[in-house]
Amino acid sequence: MAKKKQFKIQAADLKKVMDKVGLAVSSNPAIPITKNILVQITSTTTGYITGTDLEMQIGHDIAVDSEIEEAECLIPFELLNKIIALNKGALMTFVFEGKGLSIRTETDDYKINVLEKVQDFIKPMESPKENIEKTLPDLTDDLKRALKTVNRDQSPAQPATLRVLLDIKKDGVTIASTDTHYEVFSITKPVKLKSEVELLLPIKVIKAIDGLEDFTVSWDDKKVAINAAEVTIIFTRPEEKFVNFRAIFPPEFTANLKFDKKEMLLAMEKCALSKDRFKEAALDLKTGIITANDIGSGIKINVQMNSIDYSGNVSEIHFNADKMSNLLNQVPYNNITLAVHQKDRPILFRSEEEAGYLALLMPISY
Repeated sequence: MAKKKQFKIQAADLKKVMDKVGLAVSSNPAIPITKNILVQITSTTTGYITGTDLEMQIGHDIAVDSEIEEAECLIPFELLNKIIALNKGALMTFVFEGKGLSIRTETDDYKINVLEKVQDFIKPMESPKENIEKTLPDLTDDLKRALKTVNRDQSPAQPATLRVLLDIKKDGVTIASTDTHYEVFSITKPVKLKSEVELLLPIKVIKAIDGLEDFTVSWDDKKVAINAAEVTIIFTRPEEKFVNFRAIFPPEFTANLKFDKKEMLLAMEKCALSKDRFKEAALDLKTGIITANDIGSGIKINVQMNSIDYSGNVSEIHFNADKMSNLLNQVPYNNITLAVHQKDRPILFRSEEEAGYLALLMPISY
């Protein structure tokens, strides 16, 4: 008896794959065919699903129960995603029917009468084979933290800051991000590596990395690949260079300001009651009083900080309260110290809990 041209998969398992692959699928692509995902059956137990928006491609292994050893088709991503959402917990059977496909559950049958041709799909990118770094430390959490200070401006003067820097050196790897105006985040992990390269990671790539373990990075002049056990992420390598963020860290600035992190975060919440568009807060370093003013509505907020311990010569600093909160919340360290040596120079953040951590907040100066 001839084998049926079909394969089965649990909706819950497919949902996990779709969540990852969907990061590379555009809802309004320049080339309409990329609204589809490429589904390939490679054996009676395995398959592979690929999505792309031309700039980024994500491929994901998937376990299947198939009656055929080889097959491939294009399926509209949004349609399949909605069918999965409506059939949580169901076993889904995909049946090839001529030029179309039927997606069946115990109660439903969804027919796609005509599928787009696989040969018209974008040719999948391949991972670079020469430059491969396999001994990177675990970077996932720090890459996710870097997203809090990445530039969100869609038309920035420095487009590289829309991405996170992954700076690989032979004596360590540095992750950095900046909004170009107020904040810089960086963390360096000392590790012996064989390569030296600066890679810029788009926001969607870092979201796709979330949950991956023990991934390797490879690159050439045109593209970068991140390979994990079940997932491969490949994206076009940006041409621009990241800003020289290290040049704005005053190397001579030693820590001289300590405070209780929870108390400072609560003070910033209180300052947020002011609707001042600059979110300006002024900290008197001698008295520990933080002031926020909203001249337009006549609101003035004074918050007494009891944990301020400052040993420098600056009397007062002005800064954006939202940005201060963002930097303090960005990292899990409770012990954070600041370096404040001039009222109009950058404020540096360090922590005894992580020697490689260094961040920066630009003050509001007059």
